[in-house]
Amino acid sequence: MKPAQLLLAYQRLVERERELRDQIEQVESLLASDPSVAHAEEAFAGAKAAQQAITLRLREPNLRRDLEGWQSELAAVKADSEAVWAQVAPAAQNAYLRVRAHPQVAEVDHNQCLACHVTVTSSGMQALRKGQVVVNCENCSRILVIA
Repeated sequence: MKPAQLLLAYQRLVERERELRDQIEQVESLLASDPSVAHAEEAFAGAKAAQQAITLRLREPNLRRDLEGWQSELAAVKADSEAVWAQVAPAAQNAYLRVRAHPQVAEVDHNQCLACHVTVTSSGMQALRKGQVVVNCENCSRILVIA
């Protein structure tokens, strides 16, 4: 695999890891909260808390199962991202870490950077097709990879 393609794969794994962490955090906070402890001053607030507690108890087995599934998927995604990162050449790793824009890698379609929509030069396209060097967009500085 070419260095830019490896970096794109790594970036996608990092994004999936971030999504999984957010989902896990949301479910853990739901499971950690105990609505029965919170006493409401008004009857409406009390009824609403009781309704949330019942809903949570009804959903809890599914939430725990989802949480366990996400945690195992997160572990797999972490392992995959570490494996892909290990395959990336040190020069490409440094180039990836130097890019300030997020996401760091952008695809090129019809000679255009899909992040900033600026046309890539013909010499840049030739270098991309060869795939031996990391090519950055002249406008947004993202690492380019052919879509």
